[in-house]
Amino acid sequence: MVEDVRVPLAMAGDVLHGAREIAQFVFGDPKKQRKVYHLCSTGQLPFFYLGSVLCSRRSSLARAIQQKEQQPAA
Repeated sequence: MVEDVRVPLAMAGDVLHGAREIAQFVFGDPKKQRKVYHLCSTGQLPFFYLGSVLCSRRSSLARAIQQKEQQPAA
């Protein structure tokens, strides 16, 4: 038996696939891929993998950035 798994359209459109898309969303520059990998590996950006592709949600990134803005400067 195959389960019917449906993803709400809004959720599917929220996912960024690859460091290039994440870099474009966060920095406005798809060439900042290396910075995305660094920030993900140090726990500064939320991410997950779909297979071998680094992914993140626009909503999670926006929330993480908003939380960083609210932290007092070090």
